[in-house]
Amino acid sequence: HLNAARLAERGVRYRRNVSHRGSQFEYPLAVMARNGKLINGETERARYQARTVKEALAGNEKYLNDLSRYADRYKEPVAMFSSEHILPWLNSASLVKAFDDLFCANFDDVQYVVYFRSPDDALLSQYSERVKRGYSQPLEAFVRQRLNGLNILKTASRWANTVGDDRMQVRLFGQDLLENGDVIDNGHTVPGLLPGESWTCMHAMSIVEPDRLVLELDPGAAHAPPLES
Repeated sequence: HLNAARLAERGVRYRRNVSHRGSQFEYPLAVMARNGKLINGETERARYQARTVKEALAGNEKYLNDLSRYADRYKEPVAMFSSEHILPWLNSASLVKAFDDLFCANFDDVQYVVYFRSPDDALLSQYSERVKRGYSQPLEAFVRQRLNGLNILKTASRWANTVGDDRMQVRLFGQDLLENGDVIDNGHTVPGLLPGESWTCMHAMSIVEPDRLVLELDPGAAHAPPLES
């Protein structure tokens, strides 16, 4: 979003439909609803105002319809869309095909760029977001639940097999791959579990193989296990 003007100078159009949304989840959500599908969990459905197929379509289908007018409304030859919800929500080949068919019907050449984070970084980020939204699930239970369904190869293969290898690029996203290094410095904090609580971030070497630099969170003495006598 912050680079929208610079992208436009290079002939790439990136436009948020809703200014405060960091992820354009309206596209996968509407595609799911058109195919009679809803996202999992009553809490998540309420959060995204998609409790029923009708409600999901009412709030999001208009954005799918607007795709046909993109070429007439914008001068840039390339349009870019971005959503971290596409991979987890479009979790079947039929939904991937429905999504791809829609974009291919409105654009001459559709390409996909997928970024995968290392599992430990991704889990930490996901847990932090859930805490911000008021969830109180213990970290251990959250990690155990997410690891059961974590299969990067399966996800990438589903898309490659559906849209074709030639239209999909898989890239790795990590602090060691960023031009200016990590965006989090030692001493920065993230929200804790309790109201007003902050956990301190520190970089440290992993205690399990493979050896790598990881982000360590210090929740403080309030969360320290009791000492055995």
